Amino acid sequence: MNTPDQQPQTSGRICALAAQGARDLNRHRQARSRPLPHEVFDHGLLWSLALTSAFSGPWYSAPELATANLAALVAFEVDWVIEDLAMAELNAAIGYFSGVSRGARPRDGNEPGELLAALATALQSRDPMWQQELDLMLEAMRREREWRNQGILPSFPQYLENADNTGFRFVFAAHWAANGEAGPASAVTRAGTIVQQSIRLLNDLATFGRDRTTGDLNALLLIPDPAVVAQCLAELKEEAEPRLAHLPKETAQYMRRQRDFCEGFYSIGDFWFSHENRPAAASLASSDQ
Repeated sequence: MNTPDQQPQTSGRICALAAQGARDLNRHRQARSRPLPHEVFDHGLLWSLALTSAFSGPWYSAPELATANLAALVAFEVDWVIEDLAMAELNAAIGYFSGVSRGARPRDGNEPGELLAALATALQSRDPMWQQELDLMLEAMRREREWRNQGILPSFPQYLENADNTGFRFVFAAHWAANGEAGPASAVTRAGTIVQQSIRLLNDLATFGRDRTTGDLNALLLIPDPAVVAQCLAELKEEAEPRLAHLPKETAQYMRRQRDFCEGFYSIGDFWFSHENRPAAASLASSDQ
């Protein structure tokens, strides 16, 4: 088993990339006129997001990872803002974010929209797959809210199929477009789907206690036995390999490393510092509409 001190140069590079990435994300946030709550989007979250991309692709430079970091922050902010909106407001917000990704002007004081506009500018004239993945992520978030609001427990396969709400494929598509990565988009999507579902289950196994408190859906609400969910996770890892084999080596390795990072990260922590102390939805709705 490799330990971090057996690869000090790689570990040091990952930390340096993450530090640069976190500083860059902090600059993005400081430039906004109405940032979301600092106690939620704190330095720990920014560092964790930057560390995720740095571990996933330590062979990239900090500028080459910047788009992945920005897309990840967009995904977290969008998720945070729309989480408690009324369904009518949610549908309007989804249309707003989708429009901004395609060039519509963001509303002043709407930090997620402003960050999304910055992402759209960075990816101008690049492969539009990231916009399609954004739409899928937004729709998955809307679908989960609909299930929850109507008291519907989806089947386990339906729940896994909705794993676009993790944002993995959206973030990867933005990174892929920014760096002009090789490989057919269809193969990237097929492999990313399975990796994304793995990350969904890794998150659920780690955050079941929190999700019970917040009322969020979790795989363990559908299959109460963690051993069965863990077995499904193992099967997804096995299923991913032939799909990853059709990708360029570095693309496949990036996906594997991110999944493995999440497995270690979620074993002891979570990206959110304080999910329970979130501001009331009413205080955010005006910045979202």
